[in-house]
Amino acid sequence: MKAPTLIPMIKRVVTNKTTSTQTTAAIVAAKAAAGKNKQELKIVSFNILAPCFLRMNKYESRRKYYEECKKKAKIRGVKSWEWQQTSSPKHHQHEHIQQQERKSYEKPKMESECKEAWKKRIRKIIQILKYIDADIMTLQEFWVENKEYVDMFEREFVNGEEENEEDKKRYELYSIQRPNNKQDGVATLINKEKYNIQGVKKIKFNLQGSRVALLLDVQCKKTGKKFIIANTHLTFPHHEFDRKSLRPNQVNKLIEALTEFQHETGTKEVILTGDFNTDIETRMKGLASKDPILPILRKHFANTAKTYNIASHLNHNDEIVGADYIFHTKETALFKLVAPPPLHIFDTMPELTNVVDYVPIDENSTPMASIEKVPQSYLFPMNYPSSQWYIPILDVSDHRPIVAHFSF
Repeated sequence: MKAPTLIPMIKRVVTNKTTSTQTTAAIVAAKAAAGKNKQELKIVSFNILAPCFLRMNKYESRRKYYEECKKKAKIRGVKSWEWQQTSSPKHHQHEHIQQQERKSYEKPKMESECKEAWKKRIRKIIQILKYIDADIMTLQEFWVENKEYVDMFEREFVNGEEENEEDKKRYELYSIQRPNNKQDGVATLINKEKYNIQGVKKIKFNLQGSRVALLLDVQCKKTGKKFIIANTHLTFPHHEFDRKSLRPNQVNKLIEALTEFQHETGTKEVILTGDFNTDIETRMKGLASKDPILPILRKHFANTAKTYNIASHLNHNDEIVGADYIFHTKETALFKLVAPPPLHIFDTMPELTNVVDYVPIDENSTPMASIEKVPQSYLFPMNYPSSQWYIPILDVSDHRPIVAHFSF
């Protein structure tokens, strides 16, 4: 009997290997092609505390109080935010600050009365925004009424002569002022190198707390895909009327305006940002768990954060709460939340250390390297606990910026 030849078998093995290699190459090529059609998007939302609202005496007393917290924490050998949370009950903190306010009555009442002070603070805010380097910046408590203030942002982000490519002004600025003689409003800056603005809708809640919202229909130049970016700032729930009637009316009007804008533009996807003055967790025990706006927001939007337990705001009652969020439409077909890249905060910006004395990081480690360990949205700076108030940010605002990364 003739021995079977091995040639057909060898041919089959070679053919299979070639086919497998071709398949792998095709997959890699397909992924590369898909990557070319994708766009990374970074958004920051930041309430930058308008000078017309900042009381100089309270500002100084807060800073002194938290400096004392840090000193005591250092003596005890614990982290400043841990000492702050466990050893300084809110009512003691509030009493201390009130005492300091009474002692500092001779200072200007509002920061808007002291140009040198607010200009110094705004320069720090601009520095932080430049460091975050987001494609879209949504700002609340933007002092729209003051031209010199607005000019500072336009000079740094929109207009001006550039000495080199790195200093090139890449943004368009849109803003809306609150009605009924209010000085502030909201502003949105868009990277004009990556995105075109197809439409703008400005909403004024004249009968609902003199609030506003700014809606922009944005188209990505690379992919052609469109989405709506919304920016708003809701009323703080001072009273039962605010909580049960005013704020739900604001949210309902916002949803109505967004729906109309979707029909007008044909754009379905929405990213909603801003200061919502609600703690989605139950940090504000008596208010958050019963806040009527939460079911409305949850019906239409998903939160970008993996946890709701954030400390983004030190409010006027000296309570540490969550207030700032970046939402997106539920079951969206366009956006995919992605983890931010690994980085060491401020390693390349030593001049910011007087504003943000960050938590030291082990140089041998690669923080934020795995997706499982990285929040999909985070409070700035990223390597400081989002669940704790960040003391040094008081140099610039009573809010922490919130940042989210998308891919689409």
